[in-house]
Amino acid sequence: MNIILTLKINETDCLQVVSDEAISEVDLFSSIFKFYLKTQETSIKVHDFAVGQELYDFATHIQNCLDNKYKVLKKSRSKIDLGLLWNEYYQQLVIQSESAKKIVNPSWNEERLILFFNHADENNSCITFLYNNDQGDIVLEIASEYPWFYQEEIPEISYQAWLPKYKILYKETISKNIAMKWIEQMLALRDALNKKTLCCTKK
Repeated sequence: MNIILTLKINETDCLQVVSDEAISEVDLFSSIFKFYLKTQETSIKVHDFAVGQELYDFATHIQNCLDNKYKVLKKSRSKIDLGLLWNEYYQQLVIQSESAKKIVNPSWNEERLILFFNHADENNSCITFLYNNDQGDIVLEIASEYPWFYQEEIPEISYQAWLPKYKILYKETISKNIAMKWIEQMLALRDALNKKTLCCTKK
């Protein structure tokens, strides 16, 4: 794996964008990027598939947090564990789908707060939120996710049996200066990839 971009969270933690391709070979549309959370204690893959064009979408999400647009809805605040709410919501979708009932709530109220998914690894399925708390701070939160929501094979463990293993894997407040730096870095990488891709296309 080659490190393409490092997004600093604090003095010890960061998000790394990596690719199997060398940085000189990556492009905007065909190169696959993965995101990892790196701390002194652990390394967690938080996004398993992205192309360069999506860097703009990630930057837009961060900007919405800078503008304090991604607050948790009031009816969710009494149960602020977004990861648990997501798992419970998706489990209800599965139950309704398996029973052939009409899906009552096809979308989740807090879905806009989701920044990354990692569905590919059964041992590390997780979901990442970036949102504003009541004080307007920007919060990065990573939570475990039931791995078999997206698998075709029969689950090795039922959702109810897995639920006690659920936990928030990481939660950190992101300073506005750091968030602005992330946007700057992501858009700079996207623009560089775009320029290189256009250059190669013209040849």
